[in-house]
Amino acid sequence: QGFVARGLSSFSYNFSHGGTRGPEDVFTDLDAYASNCMRLEVADMVMTCKALAEEYPDHRLWLLGHSMGAIPTIFGARALLNTHIRIAGMILLAPVSQLDFWPEELIRKWTETGTIYMLNKRTGQDLPHGPELLSEIKTASTVWNTRFALQSISLPLLVIHGEADESVAPIHGQTLVEWANENGIHARLVRIPGTGHTFGTKHPFEGSTPALEQVMNEVTKSIRQQNLLLDQLTSDKE
Repeated sequence: QGFVARGLSSFSYNFSHGGTRGPEDVFTDLDAYASNCMRLEVADMVMTCKALAEEYPDHRLWLLGHSMGAIPTIFGARALLNTHIRIAGMILLAPVSQLDFWPEELIRKWTETGTIYMLNKRTGQDLPHGPELLSEIKTASTVWNTRFALQSISLPLLVIHGEADESVAPIHGQTLVEWANENGIHARLVRIPGTGHTFGTKHPFEGSTPALEQVMNEVTKSIRQQNLLLDQLTSDKE
């Protein structure tokens, strides 16, 4: 609704292996959840974007990811740029900058058991993370290196991070912008004082907050500015 009120359309989806089915609000498919990994999340994003591009061929498509969703967003963008699907830009909210942010002791236990269980504070469930995600974490400096991936993504990037983020330190967002700028990408970092990982919102959603309104305004501004630039480029070619 926030985007619609600002003249933008949006589409959200659940990852195929996210562990939820339909409108349910708890994780019921734990086998799927245990199999989830970045490879599958990238595939989900690519498939979704291809379907949207076919349905709305005249629309400009932006990718938006939150927290750990920054990883499939970045690698999904790279994969899409290798197809005929046109992407206008990326927006990352409270993003992690790399996949190997997990504590060493947890990785050690995960390696020993193959599957590690972690408590989801919202639902109170112990959720399983399987061996493929662990393998991806261990190859974060090579195969799943976000810094390298940004070298082949010539898209504008907006990063928004709360300065009081209790889950992902703001240095992550700053680092992504620095890496993007190294590669000549037009990247902008917006810091929002006094707000945390979800910009003051709760799940289930209880309404907007001043911090979320600032997020929406910054996203809208970036999209409109890029649209004006693309319109001008298109006009110059005609």
